[in-house]
Amino acid sequence: MARRVPLDAFAEEFATFTELSSVALGGRVLSVSDDFFAEAFHLLLVESAPSLKGQFGPKGALYSGWESRRHNPAYDWCIIQLGTSGSVSGFDIDTSHFNGNEAPEVSVEVLSGLASEEPGKEDPRWVEVLPKQAMGPNSRHLFRIPETTGVNFVKLNMYPDGGDCTWVYGQVIPVHPQDPAEAFDLAHVFAGGRVEFTSDQHFGVGSNLILPGRGKDMGDGWETKRSREKGHKDWAIIKLGAPGALEQVEIDTAHFKGNFPESCEIHALAVSDNIDWASSKGEGHEWTVILPRTKLGPHRQHYFQPENVEGQRYTHVKVTIHPDGGIKRVRIIGTKGEGSSSVPKTKEQAEVADAAPAFMVSSVNTISVPVLPLTPEAFAPFGQVIQAYGDHNAAPKGTKITPANQGSASKFHKLSLLASSYPVEARATAGISVYRCNPLEGISSDGTADLKIMERHPFTNQAFIPMGKGPGEGLADPGCVYLVVVAKNGADGGPDVKTVRAFVANASQGIVYDTAVWHQPMTVLGKAMDLACVETQVGDGGLADCEIVELESAVRLRLPKEYASSQFANGAPYVNGSAPDSEEPSDVDNLEMFRKEAIFRRMKHYSREHDRSQSRVAELEKRKNTCEAGLAAMAACWTQLVEAIRLVAKPEDLPQNTPNTRDLFDISSHISDDDVPDLVSALEDNMQATRNLVTKFVSLGNGSQISGGDAYIRCQKVQTECVALRSEMQVINSKLRDSEAQKHQLHEQLVAAQTAADRLRSKTVQAIKPRPETDLAQSPTEEQRKPSSPVPPTPSTPIINGHNGLIELEERKFLADLREKQLEELRKEVADLTASNNLLTLNSKVAPLEVVTESPHYKVLMDHASYLIHALSETQQENTRLSEELQAALDSRREWEEAVETAANESNKELKTMISKRDAENARLRDQREQQAAELNERKQKDSVKLASMKELESLAEARSARIVVLESQLGRHKAQLAANAGNENLMHFFFSGQLDDMAYIEELRNRVTAAEQRAAAVDQTLSIFQDDHPNVVQHMEAEANALQKLAAATAKLDKYEQTYGDLSSLPPDVAQLAEKVRVQEEEIKRLRLKDEQHVKEKTSVYSELDQLSAAWEALDRQVKSKVFELKDMEDRVAKSGLDKAKSENKFFAAMRDKEAVENERKNLSRNQEKQGKIVERLVEAEKNLSQQVMSLEKDLGQVRRQYEARTMELSGCRRDIRELKTQQEADVVRLTNCKTLLVEREKELSDKKAELQKVTEELLLSKKRIEKQTVQLQERATGSSSSREAELEKELKLTMNVLKCSACKGAEFRDSVIIKCGHTFCKPCVDARLSTRQRKCPACNLPFGAGEVHTIYLQ
Repeated sequence: MARRVPLDAFAEEFATFTELSSVALGGRVLSVSDDFFAEAFHLLLVESAPSLKGQFGPKGALYSGWESRRHNPAYDWCIIQLGTSGSVSGFDIDTSHFNGNEAPEVSVEVLSGLASEEPGKEDPRWVEVLPKQAMGPNSRHLFRIPETTGVNFVKLNMYPDGGDCTWVYGQVIPVHPQDPAEAFDLAHVFAGGRVEFTSDQHFGVGSNLILPGRGKDMGDGWETKRSREKGHKDWAIIKLGAPGALEQVEIDTAHFKGNFPESCEIHALAVSDNIDWASSKGEGHEWTVILPRTKLGPHRQHYFQPENVEGQRYTHVKVTIHPDGGIKRVRIIGTKGEGSSSVPKTKEQAEVADAAPAFMVSSVNTISVPVLPLTPEAFAPFGQVIQAYGDHNAAPKGTKITPANQGSASKFHKLSLLASSYPVEARATAGISVYRCNPLEGISSDGTADLKIMERHPFTNQAFIPMGKGPGEGLADPGCVYLVVVAKNGADGGPDVKTVRAFVANASQGIVYDTAVWHQPMTVLGKAMDLACVETQVGDGGLADCEIVELESAVRLRLPKEYASSQFANGAPYVNGSAPDSEEPSDVDNLEMFRKEAIFRRMKHYSREHDRSQSRVAELEKRKNTCEAGLAAMAACWTQLVEAIRLVAKPEDLPQNTPNTRDLFDISSHISDDDVPDLVSALEDNMQATRNLVTKFVSLGNGSQISGGDAYIRCQKVQTECVALRSEMQVINSKLRDSEAQKHQLHEQLVAAQTAADRLRSKTVQAIKPRPETDLAQSPTEEQRKPSSPVPPTPSTPIINGHNGLIELEERKFLADLREKQLEELRKEVADLTASNNLLTLNSKVAPLEVVTESPHYKVLMDHASYLIHALSETQQENTRLSEELQAALDSRREWEEAVETAANESNKELKTMISKRDAENARLRDQREQQAAELNERKQKDSVKLASMKELESLAEARSARIVVLESQLGRHKAQLAANAGNENLMHFFFSGQLDDMAYIEELRNRVTAAEQRAAAVDQTLSIFQDDHPNVVQHMEAEANALQKLAAATAKLDKYEQTYGDLSSLPPDVAQLAEKVRVQEEEIKRLRLKDEQHVKEKTSVYSELDQLSAAWEALDRQVKSKVFELKDMEDRVAKSGLDKAKSENKFFAAMRDKEAVENERKNLSRNQEKQGKIVERLVEAEKNLSQQVMSLEKDLGQVRRQYEARTMELSGCRRDIRELKTQQEADVVRLTNCKTLLVEREKELSDKKAELQKVTEELLLSKKRIEKQTVQLQERATGSSSSREAELEKELKLTMNVLKCSACKGAEFRDSVIIKCGHTFCKPCVDARLSTRQRKCPACNLPFGAGEVHTIYLQ
């Protein structure tokens, strides 16, 4: 049955379990009903859910968990496939950060199935292991369930919806290889490994060490906190999935670049019982060192060969790091084989095992050494590794890295130094040699090879650096891996087989053997390699250069699986070590070559077509630019003509439909043939509009009409030329179409010829025998025909259909080049004809300059221009007067605005000062009130606590007093019982009287004795007085007293006897003999009577005590009931206080949000106010600048006026000159004819001046537009009278006042308030009236507004 687990018991309950649903183990979400707000993959994350408060995405607030939509009528579910099969034992369901959107109830179901299937929601195999459990907001819930084995899938159900995070805990079902001799990772989590203890896991937990993969960052590794103590170390203890013999150790520091440990060491232990590591912390056990302290590097995998593992099977390993840091993964490679028994089979095997602690003993005389990947740290005892590092942070500590070659390279400085200890007389020199190494032979099928010889260089170190492939003398296909086998010096001076280590290096790594280090001669795997060797040597072949030793002990090198396959067997990557005969190609090889060449020819054809298309596109682009330039020139001429006509004519006299050339000359909109009719229609429309414009212009020329004359003759001539040009263009177009068709045909022939030429150049095609003509005639084309089987090549040139293919190919090339030249000439001719056609068309539409100047309309325009110039002078004078009046009005307005602004600023400052003082006073009073209220509440609470304590003490004192009375009664009974047992009747009666103090009883006895002594003294004194006078009487009295005393004693004894025996006269005579016995019995009877009396009185007191106890019990019962009621009342008050606290917190947060909103609004308003102030300042500055500009323009206007007067005088002089020049015009006509002959020579100069002409034309157009606008203004001002201008000014003033006056009260007040919500302005009385009547809507747009959204505006 499921049970809840307290949070503080998490380590105790879940420490030995693994999170089976983690994505680090391969867990994944198969299906989910809904994960709209937060995706279900968050359930698989390793780390705890972080807080994402205040972060929002497209779908709402972000949560690190699974959250579904609201209002689910049933429930939401999510099916998770565990990373591996396991036994589920508990769940961690976390609703942290889900407050208000948590899942109210959760249940969990499990299913056992195949890893490949995907069960659905309604699968009948689901078994509920955790019934519905209530969840709370922002809380964590732990549940333990009975162990459920063989689980692959988990279904999490939320009722009805919401969000949470869930982790599934349990034990992994170990997966081990069937072959006990197969090596695998004994510490892997899937093999059943478990991290049982870590000394510290501040940044990363220790359980990450045995996860699969290399992780994604430092967060999924084991990392401890920094230590400042000297000699500090941290360690983690891993329980292996099964006892095994260890063969290899891997330490991975991936992603740990600046916080990797300085070094590490590994110990192993073999135990059969479970150990409480928390108490022992790994100390006090017989750990065996399998890896001495070894340096580590950053961000890499380290491979080590363990020591002291022969003949042993271990269950635990302890990984120790110095001094602190982090590592990503730990791999302990080993086997479960029986061959690794803890007790050797024979004495010889035991001796061999003792003699070879670093190796796995495979037989009596053979030592097996694993070949590990080469790393700088593992190779450090024997030399250095030369390599570059893509990530500079992953380089060994102390490596100097600098940029080189102007930043195009990185230099790794002095990875190793060349060392030499030769004597001077040896004359040793340093040099570089090249070793061409053939691949290793003799690799057995199980991936092992013998180590037979080793060598060393006593006086120098030696470096080997792999070389790449290259043409010529280089290797065409070199190998990429080579072996590095090293050993240390033994006691006999030879290699110590106990220290043999083997590595495999790749082509990016070079090595340096330290001086006198034993090593195997360079050995490569798979393929031959070239290695450059750097060393210092004598070169005479003596022992000083190299010592070679053959090993007596048999050493087998165990290669990794990837290097033990067939492609590396026997030293060659071929089957059985032999390469196929390359000189005897098969049919399949020729067929494949034929296909490749066909594909190459097709790609070459596509390349040529692409080049032709690109050249065609470039040509068309060039022609397009030329056409656009021509159209732009036409558009400029057309626009110039139209603008000239509009300039000299009145606007009211011009027709409304003016030509639009903007869209007409946009060539991009008329590319397709379908747009030609649109282009024609647009040209016709513009032609008609231009014709109407010209006709209207001509009709204004004092009623004169064009009839006959040179103009009509020229027009007829131009039209005739246009018709002739059109006919020529039609002929040229037909020729062009023929040329295009011929070009297309020639292009197809050229493509076919090139394809045939490429095919003829193919060696594979040349190797095919020529087929009969009948077969060739009936066969399909080259592209459709499948390649036939290849045949042996023939040296002769192929003859197809009786023709020599090469000769025909050259002829076709010559024809293609010739026709290409003809086509190019035709294209140039067409381009020249098109340009001349465009020029003639333009000349036919634009009249020459001399025709325009001689026309009567030009003369009329000149007279009209003189009239307009005179009117312009009058208008300028009027403008001067109006400008002066405007300047005076602006000055008066500026003074009034400054005065108003100064007064408003002063009033604003005073109001702000008053408001700040009032706010400060209110804040002080508010603080005092809150402080006094807090003190009052505190005092009330203290008083209530004191009253409750006093009442509690009173009830406790009453209960204690009743208890004291009962105890005193019991004490009196016990004392009376003691007195009865002692036979003291007086003492018993004394205690029953209620007096319990023994001293009081003793004092009473003393008083009695004292009284008796006093009476005896008085009697003696009396007797002494009588003795003197009557001595006989005294003696008689003393005798009588003695007799009376004796009589009393005898009477007492007689009473006792009578009480016992009755009348003595009736007793027999022998009773006297029993006197002594009777006396004893009498004393016993007396004692028993006293006891009986004591019991009777004690019973009475017990009854009274029972009554008192009953009363006390009732009182206590009432007190308990009152306490229960008080406790319940207190719980209600606590619940109520919690509810009040939640409400107050909500109110507080709401108030804070309101405060933030108000603060934001205040800031926005302040920013808006600052912006408005800045805008007002900018406007004031702009107004000042404009005023200055107006003044400068007035000055410029005066200068223009003076220039205008000068130009007027020059114009009159020019008119006189024109009259004089008219007489010379006839002579100039003759000279003009001569000049036309020079026009062709000046065309080149004209092309150079076109750019300047374009600029001048643009300036002229702008000047004409300005003159036209000024002309229109002058006409309007000239035609109007002063009264009309005053009316216009009054109208403008009225419009201005309408703008300044309030629109709500119809102009009663000025606009001085603005509603910032909509931007409309009104007078303050209208806005106040709206606010006072609660009709708070804008009169203009009916938008609601508040008092805080109304601001005062200031006109400056």
